[in-house]
Parts: sequence; structure tokens; C-alpha cells
Amino acid sequence: MNIIYELDLQKVTTIGIKSKAVGLIEVDTIEHLHQTFDYIHNEDVQAMLLGNGSNIIPSKEFITYYLIKIKKRNEFHAKMAHEKVYVTARGGDSLKRFVMWCADKGLKGVECLAGIPGTIGGAVKMNAGSFGGEIGDFVKEISVWHETQGLLNFKKEEIDFSYRNISLPLEKGHWCIWEVIFEFSRQDPKIVKSRIRENYMKKKNTQPVLEKSCGCVFKNPGGYAAGYLLEKAGLKRKRIGDMEFSHLHANFLINRGKGTPAQAMELIEIGKKKVFDKFGINLELEVKII
Repeated sequence: MNIIYELDLQKVTTIGIKSKAVGLIEVDTIEHLHQTFDYIHNEDVQAMLLGNGSNIIPSKEFITYYLIKIKKRNEFHAKMAHEKVYVTARGGDSLKRFVMWCADKGLKGVECLAGIPGTIGGAVKMNAGSFGGEIGDFVKEISVWHETQGLLNFKKEEIDFSYRNISLPLEKGHWCIWEVIFEFSRQDPKIVKSRIRENYMKKKNTQPVLEKSCGCVFKNPGGYAAGYLLEKAGLKRKRIGDMEFSHLHANFLINRGKGTPAQAMELIEIGKKKVFDKFGINLELEVKII
């Protein structure tokens, strides 16, 4: 277990906004998780589980939280059964590394995850996806650690997958996805890799994938794309200080260098208000504000 105090959030978030947190606790075992939350409850401080920092925005220049991160191992294990391939991965592992590993093995379906940053656990918790597919399509079973219930296993049929969310029968409290078992069918690796390249290039041409960003800020409301609504409401290229709604895709908030939490929060509120004023639609956040 490793602890970093006075954590610089610029180093652990993809949007790179200048902010600090009380500290970062990196865990590598279930026992570390138990020890971490015992400490947090004894000290009476707030905590939040952090994936790859690709879907969060700090709301202040100092966040009174400990962030907890599962150490990456990026060791994936596969076994064959009845023409299916079952792959086990840790929740803290890199989604990008997982996608490329699956492509090398010729595992069909991971193409919909091309270009999505984050961890496997974070992607499952958000039911991440694109190009008509979601990670939940391939989940067979997950192991969840809960601060009071311990380690629990859930089969696919026990998990309620929805748009950018999952629901589990858990008690109130902190929890994280510790391990995931996926089920894939096989295909020629060349075909899988070709689709991944094609999907990534589509994203690169329409989304600021190489910029400092938190990904999509808002969820798509039923029947509409949030990016379209924001663009029609005049938010594309809207800038305050060094924070800006992208010129490529209005649902992406970009840090042009020295963006601040206050600038990001102001732009988010402006975006929500302008879309509501023009369309009567309340946009719901996809990004997590801390």
C-alpha cells in the first residue's frame, strides 16, 4: 500500500486542471482496501475511488478527499470453453491495454472500446461503449469489494446494465469492481485490429482524443446527442480562461493549459442553462464532479 500526501490532481486526471487533494492511496490487495477504509473511518475523512482519472473534474483548488486507486497489473488470463474465450482482468487495469491484448488474441467485440480511456473497473461501472456496443455486452461475471459486505460475486443476470451506468444489489457505502470475467467469441486478429483502427480514426476526426479532456461532460438525453444540443445552443468553442468546449465536439471540455476548477464549473453551468433555455432539456452529467 502506497500513500502520496498533498496529491497534485494534474498528475492523475486526464483533464489536468490545477487542484490538489488530501492524498492518494494505492492499493494492491483486498486487505489493503480493508486497511484503507479502516483508516479513513477512524480519521473521519472523505474518500473516493479513482480509476484512471479520465472521467472526473475537481470543483475546487483543494479537495478534502483521499483518492483510492487500485494498482495496475495489466495481466490478463484467458481460457477456452465451448468455442468461447473467457478473460479475467483486474478492475484497476488499463482499458487501452486490455483492448490491444484482446485484439492480439482475436477476441471479437472490443472494437467498440477503441479510444476510450480509463480502467476496466471504471469502464464496467460506467458501462462504457461506442459504435453501437457497450462493455456490458461482454461481461460474464464481476467481483465487487464493498466496505461492509466484503467481496461479492455477481453473474451477468444479476447486474442491471443501462446507459452509462450499472446497478447492483448493494448496501449503501463505498464499493469498487475488483475483478471482471469477460466472454468473447473469436475472429481473425487482423479483422479485429482493422476495426479498432477504423473506430479510433473516426473518434480522432470527430473528438479531441489527444487533448486534455475528461471525455463527454453530459449524458445523451433520450433521442438526442448532447454534443448536438450544446453546439446548437452556441457552446462550441465557448471559452472561459483556459477552459473551452471543443471545436471538434461540443460535449468535450478542454483544458488549454492553465484551466481552473472555477472556469470548468462556470462553463458546465452555462452549457446546462443554454441547452435548457433553447430546448427545454435538462442535461445530466456523465463526468463526476469532486
